[in-house]
Amino acid sequence: MRNLILFAVFLAFILQLESCKCLSKHPQRHFCNSNFVVHAKVISRSQRIVNNGLNVRVAYTVQILQDFKLDDRRFRQQPPIRIIKSSSSFAACGSYFELNKEYVISGSNIRGEWETNLCAWNDEVDLLTQYQRNALDLGVYKNSCNCQVLECAPDVMNCPAAGRNECVIRSNFNCHYGINTCRRVNSMCMWTSPCNL
Repeated sequence: MRNLILFAVFLAFILQLESCKCLSKHPQRHFCNSNFVVHAKVISRSQRIVNNGLNVRVAYTVQILQDFKLDDRRFRQQPPIRIIKSSSSFAACGSYFELNKEYVISGSNIRGEWETNLCAWNDEVDLLTQYQRNALDLGVYKNSCNCQVLECAPDVMNCPAAGRNECVIRSNFNCHYGINTCRRVNSMCMWTSPCNL
């Protein structure tokens, strides 16, 4: 019986290892597809075990310094405290945050609880480009959600053409991710900074 339990735990681990695959996404896509995007400082971390020890969840207590999905709400006096949950395992797409560091954290609101994962936009604030900081602070990403960003690797045969409501990235992904937004100009969505297409 003990061997059967060990085998089940091992099998669950292998399945988790296979299950986390994240496709890269432009920050604008992350922003627009997330229920919350905040600038937060991580205060504490606690774990709780569910499902007979097979699924360990982490609850991060964070101080919200800015909520980018709300109307540019900055919290200078008494920033609110919030719990953000994630899996504790990288194999299960769990996010890891260091204590006392500041991050841009994005994710989903599931039955009133904030959840994030490895595939969400969770970067240290210090690692953002100046363009990304400005795009968050000035609402550029927020105000561009009516344009869709499509990523298409150069070796993909059926890469879609950019349409009236889309911008396509075929090359220079780092440039597009770091210093570019797909915005509506007149009636068309177009890239707004000089990355080679």
